[in-house]
Amino acid sequence: MTGSSVSVYVHFPYCLSKCPYCDFASVGIDRPEIPDAPYTDAVLREIEARWPLVAGASVPTMFFGGGTPSLWAPASVARVIESVAAHAGHPDEITLECNPTSLDESVAAAMLQAGVNRLSVGVQSLREPERRFLGRRHDGEAALAALRAAKRAGASRLNADLIYGLPGQDPARLADDLRRILDCGVTHVSAYALTIESGTPFGMLHREGRLPVATDDVAADCHETVERTLTDAGMSHYEVSNYAFPGEEARHNVHTWRGGDSLGVGAGAVSTISGSRHRNVGDGRRYVEGMARQDAMDEIVVEREALSTDTRIREAWMLGLRTAQGVDVVACSERLGRDPCAGREQILGRLERAGDVVRSGNVVQVPQGRWLVLDRILRDLM
Repeated sequence: MTGSSVSVYVHFPYCLSKCPYCDFASVGIDRPEIPDAPYTDAVLREIEARWPLVAGASVPTMFFGGGTPSLWAPASVARVIESVAAHAGHPDEITLECNPTSLDESVAAAMLQAGVNRLSVGVQSLREPERRFLGRRHDGEAALAALRAAKRAGASRLNADLIYGLPGQDPARLADDLRRILDCGVTHVSAYALTIESGTPFGMLHREGRLPVATDDVAADCHETVERTLTDAGMSHYEVSNYAFPGEEARHNVHTWRGGDSLGVGAGAVSTISGSRHRNVGDGRRYVEGMARQDAMDEIVVEREALSTDTRIREAWMLGLRTAQGVDVVACSERLGRDPCAGREQILGRLERAGDVVRSGNVVQVPQGRWLVLDRILRDLM
């Protein structure tokens, strides 16, 4: 892969408790029971075993996701960063996800010392009823305190994750909460509309008709409130769920949205490299045990897929149209060896006449005013 670039994603599957909306590979566990050293050793072994797949590539970004990586010992995080840096140099951007229950000034300072240079804090909501609905263990003041602590520790790049479109949510209060979060010095906000995933407790309750959900009007009002409040504060809405001050975009995510390769290590991590994708077993115990064996790679992989050109083109549309930058069809053609518009000329024409997409030179975009119906546009295009 000489001359190419690859991002590195590191998954930490442990949380103090599992949120009912979460569909990621994670498990609730008491903090003393987290197998910090064995898990770290397993991740380091996987990095060494996988590296031939990406040898010669540059690594501009790393992302520690979970789970709750702020529960990982900073010394262990440093070991993982050092392992990647030994192969490809120190990445320019290294993000670590945090929860307010495990982030204070000392933890933030230790993670920055370990090599992390961007922190992402799972605020989700500042309101007690909403926090309780989402199963969050912290209160609003604790979330704000965690953001302030990160800034005091020296985190110049700081993201807050939020969930909106909750039952009974008041857009005016949501706007106030956003302003309070901005006052803490965040440089980036990821604001996600609540999605009900089938394999979660929320999914089960929803199937049984026992989960309260926001009306479409409330969800739309909340979306517009987030958009207006954050852009009025000077942030750009550069992806459906992401806002940033100039120069503060999440480079790791941008790499993914542009179809870049990714090496995923850890339980539940997914790698996409040179048109091939594999997913690791999501159970942390099975992952650690598998990596301890000689045939580790076969032991921990639970899914493999050779991505066809058709699949890669569909993913290019699905990811690229989520962004303000859109899809550069010429660049996509050069990367995948086929014009992504081929066979879609009629539907693209219809979408363009309806105002659902616009085309400027080589770039096809969904106007931000249509992002609320992006799912429908993508269904039509696929």
